Amino acid sequence: MASSVPSGSRIAFKIGNVKVAFATGVSIDVSYGTVPIQVLDQPDVVEHVEVGYDVSFSATKFRVAGTPLKTLGIEPTLDGLLTRSELQAEVYDRISGKTLSRLEGVKLSGKSGSVNARDVYNETLSFVARKETDEFDIE
Repeated sequence: MASSVPSGSRIAFKIGNVKVAFATGVSIDVSYGTVPIQVLDQPDVVEHVEVGYDVSFSATKFRVAGTPLKTLGIEPTLDGLLTRSELQAEVYDRISGKTLSRLEGVKLSGKSGSVNARDVYNETLSFVARKETDEFDIE
């Protein structure tokens, strides 16, 4: 019987409908900003009021020569930084084809890379997004 638990060997990651080759991991962070309402003459918090919704995520991948992020449309050129369009990213089960997480309004916010002796070149890509939905909200 096939497992219904998504695993690293089944999961793939794409940005702008392009599968990110040699991705080694994705981490998604959704935070709901709240502010404590505190009043005079009361030591405890009256309530927490929702004031924001933030989505960010990072992806790690092996750096492959000849495939810079700019040619994939993920990283803007310096001239195009202020006019770049938003992307969409998805984490999906490549066996079932089911999308597990969809990120909308995606923009690359930074990247870093590292390589060590007897190792491969790794890149970590940092992104912001306007919205994240999971399979509950995805048809």
